[in-house]
Amino acid sequence: MKKINIRNLIITLLCITVIILAVGYSVLAIKLDAYKNRKDSFEVLITDVSEEGSVKEGKEEPECNTSIDDDGHTLNMSFILNNPGDEIAEQVTIKNTGTLKAKIVDIISTPDYINDKSVINSIKPVTITKTDISGKILEPDEEVTFKVLAVYNNPSSGTKKIPYKLSLITSSVE
Repeated sequence: MKKINIRNLIITLLCITVIILAVGYSVLAIKLDAYKNRKDSFEVLITDVSEEGSVKEGKEEPECNTSIDDDGHTLNMSFILNNPGDEIAEQVTIKNTGTLKAKIVDIISTPDYINDKSVINSIKPVTITKTDISGKILEPDEEVTFKVLAVYNNPSSGTKKIPYKLSLITSSVE
């Protein structure tokens, strides 16, 4: 009788082991299928630009006209500074809209006036600076902001209209 009980116990344990393996395989197959159908994406965009503040030295308020290109990687800005001492700051928001971590490699400043010497001479009194966020790693759905500041710091006269472009360069961390 003991032989039958030990034999039945071994058969029962083997059946339970087979059932556990079958359930484990089913769960693994479902997880692998979900992973196979997952669409990883890499997308970092300039999502918003807002005025952070300005300093007015004359009668007219300094302005900044902005537009984000359709691809979301380029920001076009046009600063209008009317008097020496005018300054305007813009807050730029960048968001990782993808599903992968992303690294901000650089934000390239490209003045639109590089080949126009008359414009270069007229804007010499203006300094444009930006906060450096190169190397920042963004998790999915994370945002980061940086500031662009234009200052009319030379005692010359006349309104200065300065075109300015920022291009976003990013890479995947994963």
